[in-house]
Amino acid sequence: MTRKAAVFALLLLTAYAAAAQLFRVSVNAPAQMGRDFSLLVYDGDMTPRILKPKGKKGLVITGAVKGAVYAELRHPKVAMPLPFFIENTDISISYKSDNPETSPITGSRINSELRYQLELSEGDNSSLAEYVRKNPASPIAPYIVDRYISPSADYETVSALYKLLEGEAVKAYHYRQLGQRLKNLEALADGKRMPDFAFTDLKGNTLHLDSILVDGCHNIIVVGATYCRQCKNIEKELYNSFPLVHPVVIDIDQLKEGWDAPFLKQLEIDHIPYLILLDNKRRIVERDLRIWQLQRILQN
Repeated sequence: MTRKAAVFALLLLTAYAAAAQLFRVSVNAPAQMGRDFSLLVYDGDMTPRILKPKGKKGLVITGAVKGAVYAELRHPKVAMPLPFFIENTDISISYKSDNPETSPITGSRINSELRYQLELSEGDNSSLAEYVRKNPASPIAPYIVDRYISPSADYETVSALYKLLEGEAVKAYHYRQLGQRLKNLEALADGKRMPDFAFTDLKGNTLHLDSILVDGCHNIIVVGATYCRQCKNIEKELYNSFPLVHPVVIDIDQLKEGWDAPFLKQLEIDHIPYLILLDNKRRIVERDLRIWQLQRILQN
């Protein structure tokens, strides 16, 4: 490396260090959990950085970020992560393995703001939406829309909130997540042709939806599981009471990838039973349908 190149590299490194903000996360966890914690930092495109505790004493994770960044604290023996935001400060977490999301977090203004807004809303999404409208540049605004508002709101509501976001909010991981979710929702709007997708069963066979649907009649996609009693009852009722509707049953526990199957994210499915009704031209009539709504729709 030439001297000129070395000087340029040093200047870049200095500029990055000046822009980056140091953080320190201290975790107080039960001794039996050991040190096998990981901090996933979502400050890239879609793949997080993974940081581990440093030093021999205590659970301390350090690093640098540019502004407030979404992160997840994970442990291999706990199914659910602890989602929170890191910033240029010392953050202390009293980790609760039975319900990580309730773990007390101190030393972070932005986490306090997030938890305050969630507590203030008392589960009312309209209150959270109002916060986003008043704080469109907040780094937690995309997280609130993506995590709490979009699962139950319609496309127009989510799209309107997404378009309001600005400043630091558009640099956030969940802003990118929202953009992809909106593309999915737009493709799944009522009247749109059902997009094809593939899934792999436990025997390794790959099936495509297009090859299972039957032309010339209504199709209804039932996403469930063999252990779900309600799902099985719905299937029986479909076969017994709706002879002109062709059921396509997909049991999640019979898929190779389980809940990680890509089509579940593509279709925005996060619960079962989940029903999607298609008309005789494979166009979406309604999603997340209830069985009692089916007869009414078919009679119109």
